[in-house]
Amino acid sequence: MVDILHRCHAKQHSVRHEQSLYSDACSLPNALAQLPRPRLAPDEPVVTARQQSAGRVVTARCRREEALAALARAARRARSAGFSHPHPHHHHHPPPSRPPSPRAQVKGLRVEAIIHSGLRTFTDEAGHLWGALADYFIRQAQFEQARDVYEEGISTVMTVRDFSMLFDAYSQFEESMITAKIEAQGQGQADLEASEQLDLDMRLARLERLMARRGELLSSVLLRQNPHNVHEWLKRANLFEGHPAKIIHTFATAVKTVDPQKALGKPQNLWLAFALFYEANSDVKNARVILRKATLVPYKVVDDLAAVWMGWAEMELRHKKYDEALKVLKEATKIPPAAHRAAHVEEAGPVQGRLYKHTKLWSFYADLQARPRAPLYYGPL
Repeated sequence: MVDILHRCHAKQHSVRHEQSLYSDACSLPNALAQLPRPRLAPDEPVVTARQQSAGRVVTARCRREEALAALARAARRARSAGFSHPHPHHHHHPPPSRPPSPRAQVKGLRVEAIIHSGLRTFTDEAGHLWGALADYFIRQAQFEQARDVYEEGISTVMTVRDFSMLFDAYSQFEESMITAKIEAQGQGQADLEASEQLDLDMRLARLERLMARRGELLSSVLLRQNPHNVHEWLKRANLFEGHPAKIIHTFATAVKTVDPQKALGKPQNLWLAFALFYEANSDVKNARVILRKATLVPYKVVDDLAAVWMGWAEMELRHKKYDEALKVLKEATKIPPAAHRAAHVEEAGPVQGRLYKHTKLWSFYADLQARPRAPLYYGPL
């Protein structure tokens, strides 16, 4: 029992000693501020007895440094005794009782602005960010806004990976909406009301249209990657088979967008396919208009321009227009004036100035002239 009392007394003495160290550390800055400062010049020596015995001379600047060192030593003693960093006003400000709840922190966030900022910064994570924004609206039960986010996302992403991720999430969202609608309306009801059935039919039609648009949307992604891809433009036109207005719009957009100098593929194939579409629909007049515009395009090489002229002549031959075909080839092989045939002029100018040198075009022209003509010229054979 006596040993226990001795140990308790020693423990209380140790705690009082630690508290005294902490109080000394806290009061040291105030004590230093109240010390009288001798009026000395910055570099005037102040000599103490100990310094005289050691043969050292210190300045007023050294005295202040010693005071700061004493403050640091007191702080270290306080920390080693188990107290935090001493601050003269620490005991006047108690710590907060509890942090704010996560809901209070998130409530004021502008989620749309944050994610759109992330889309501009992290372009390689566009699919995840668009999906996160749509999921946010779904959790808020704002389904129309979520649908708008999906539509905007699949219309702006630049990679097939992001498109596939968003399209799958979009289709699953529409399917889950239809399933929830059926489950909510079909419980205990044999037949749905007219308005409910109309709403369900509209949702089914929306899903069917989304699935039907997949090829077109994927083509748009590939063209956003490279708008000068001739092969992709031709594939896009084939997607709209049976919709003449969409085909014409696709070809018109393609010939305006594709730069012959940057084209991936043969740009003249776009013009020839455009003219062939009109020809297949018995509109040769507009086909000639398209081919005339195609001959004015600044192609990269002469072969591309020659292919347009020969395609035009072949179209006339398919419709038994031999005279028109000869006129086309005669115009194509017309020799320019001597001033325009100089080497430096031809190299600096467009390919139209070098077309008269194309041997394959001349061979086609010669074969057509040697071919037996229509009965209008030679009579019955």
